[in-house]
Amino acid sequence: MTSSIRSAAIRGGSIAVLAAMLSAPALADDADSSGGEIVVTATKRSANLQDVPLSITAIGGADIADKQIRDGIGLARQTPNLAAESAMGAAMPRYRLRGIGTNDFTPTATSAVGIYEDEVFISAGSAQSEPLYDLDRVEVLRGPQGSLWGKNTTAGAIHYVTTKPSDTLTGQGRAVYGGDNTVELEAGLGGPLADKLNFRVAGVYKSRDGQYHNDFTDAKAGGYDIWDLRGQLGYEFTPDATLLVKVHGGVSKQHQPLQHVGLLPGGADSDGYVERDSETALSNNGSDFTRARRFGTDARLDVNLGGARLIDIAAYEKSSSLIYSDDDANPVSEYHERYGGASETFTNELRLESPDGNRFGWIVGTYYLHDKTNSFGQLGLYSPINFGVDGAAYDFDTRTDNFAGFASISFEVTPRFKLTAGGRYTWEKKSIAGIAYDYETQGRNVFDASVVKNVYIDTANGIYRTGGVGSDALTPTPGSRSWKKFTWDASADYKATDDILLFARVARGFRSGAYNTYIASPGDLSVYNPETLTSYEAGIKTSWLDRKVTFNATAFHYDIDDMQVTVLQTVGAQTQNAATARVNGFEIEAAARPFAGLSLNAGYGFQDSKYTDFANASVPTPINQGNPLDLTGQSLERAPRHTLNLSGSYEIALGSGTLTFSTDWRYTSRYRFHTWSDATNNTPAAFLANAATRQLVRDTFSQKELWLGDARLAYRTEGGIEVAAWVKNLTNEYYRTNTFGMFFNRSMSTYPGERRTYGLSAAYRF
Repeated sequence: MTSSIRSAAIRGGSIAVLAAMLSAPALADDADSSGGEIVVTATKRSANLQDVPLSITAIGGADIADKQIRDGIGLARQTPNLAAESAMGAAMPRYRLRGIGTNDFTPTATSAVGIYEDEVFISAGSAQSEPLYDLDRVEVLRGPQGSLWGKNTTAGAIHYVTTKPSDTLTGQGRAVYGGDNTVELEAGLGGPLADKLNFRVAGVYKSRDGQYHNDFTDAKAGGYDIWDLRGQLGYEFTPDATLLVKVHGGVSKQHQPLQHVGLLPGGADSDGYVERDSETALSNNGSDFTRARRFGTDARLDVNLGGARLIDIAAYEKSSSLIYSDDDANPVSEYHERYGGASETFTNELRLESPDGNRFGWIVGTYYLHDKTNSFGQLGLYSPINFGVDGAAYDFDTRTDNFAGFASISFEVTPRFKLTAGGRYTWEKKSIAGIAYDYETQGRNVFDASVVKNVYIDTANGIYRTGGVGSDALTPTPGSRSWKKFTWDASADYKATDDILLFARVARGFRSGAYNTYIASPGDLSVYNPETLTSYEAGIKTSWLDRKVTFNATAFHYDIDDMQVTVLQTVGAQTQNAATARVNGFEIEAAARPFAGLSLNAGYGFQDSKYTDFANASVPTPINQGNPLDLTGQSLERAPRHTLNLSGSYEIALGSGTLTFSTDWRYTSRYRFHTWSDATNNTPAAFLANAATRQLVRDTFSQKELWLGDARLAYRTEGGIEVAAWVKNLTNEYYRTNTFGMFFNRSMSTYPGERRTYGLSAAYRF
């Protein structure tokens, strides 16, 4: 089947599936398999999902466990117009929602998708690598959330809601074993400890051997080892005053596979290396190890004052990352990297809100964040002064202070028509201090930076130069920058009937400016400006046949100013501001239960994105011989035009229990990894100039259209015991998650995705 025919078939099939679901006496994207209400807290109040005038996907904790969704990257495969990946294995996932996100992989990266756990903003990417377990639900909020959520949420927010302590003894446990020596153990237990004192403890362990084979070491690559623990205590001082305290921590380790694509005849690179023709083969002489550590604690005080409710949430999060990369992905050269960092973040949100159910509702509050993040790296053989012989190193600390005041009001004009408006005023200051230098390579250890040769940046001593002593001076980068911004939203919703909600919303959010801290050459240290996004959207939420059918749809238009774009260079990466961009699109989510035991769900996302003004994009030198490239008119990176989610389950009574077959599938149309990889208005270096090589670069820096599917067969007894057989990546598809250009070595290094695996599980819930 040709690509064009296949694409047309997919689009036609998508419409047919949605149409069939609409005509069936069936339900919506429901986290509760019983067909009851889905309660979310997207507006900082508990409300039925179908009554909230926002585009939201909610996934229940039981679904997350049953589908073995390991982390946020797996979560994205369940959500229309959400994408996630990590070129760092277990460390620092990166998210895009409706095409807006980041390609920055440094510890100081600023995500456009705010990540929250129990309303606590998780600032550092290394802290966002926490595995998913013992959750009540996950809420994905699309669009700017500049009033109530606020911090860097131009694209939206992902909110993880953990299972809380209660005065009823409940628990769950799960054990999994599968191919590639997959092992997963999860447990959660909660209940009363004493009068007015309840607890919840939970933990998870996940491991797997690698699915790829390193020919150089004769060892596997791609395995992981993850554990995490969480404990919570809830105390009721009085019926109107409660305190909830949580502590959590864990470690994620992974051996990240990295494959090689040569650009010279026969697939060779400058070293003459050609990778073996196998989808699971690679040959790296450097380390592939990544690690993320995290620890956090937070306390939530909730007091009913009678005419108002006071909530204070204080949190401390600490995390670190360490990443090794064999950049050249071959067994000959030693262009290797070791980089990472550590972060400490304190946040406090204090808010006062009116009682639920008032015709006139209001929320006012303040927010404070203090963050200190370190970013370091050793780049073996990458010296900007003696490239290929010596190494480069950097070590920078950034500090962030963020103060904000916010308010939101709502008024029911009539029992069916409501207006809501909110605003947030933010002041933020960032500062930086550190050093960058090149060093003499010691023996075979390209990461030994003990012999410093040339310091070209030293902020403490005012050194900014192109090389060693006597070299040309660079314009100093400001040691601190501050920004002030007012963000807002306004919406109107109308209940046409008890089961039909119409809504329209206008919102503005901003992503704060930051420093480039990946310093591969003297000119890389710089500061970029905030990004501002204005969203216009309208939608409908419907429920039919006693909520056995739901159908939700939202259309949106984004205008983005000073969009932050991370562009891979010949060596390293740098974030810069594109002048303007826009995104048009929509999401459709539907679910149906045509008859007892059968459940169908579908979600479709469409996005049409474009840089409307990006005339001076910085690109790797060989792509345009060192000149900027005009990327105006190009689509955004990692923004597939179509995403489609399909899932279904069928349950039948069998003996004293039930037998359930379920499957879920995700389709993404082709998308590219970097801003410049599809551009044809360039003048490449001679080794990239012929048509076949240009096509190879285009194909390797993108992922073609892709279907990924899972399946599961489970038997559950009336007593809550379940046994299941499962398979993930059912068709064993090969796909890429990212690609880096090692053009100086005439090659590309590409990150492969996870292959098929299968196994058995046993679970118990009470």
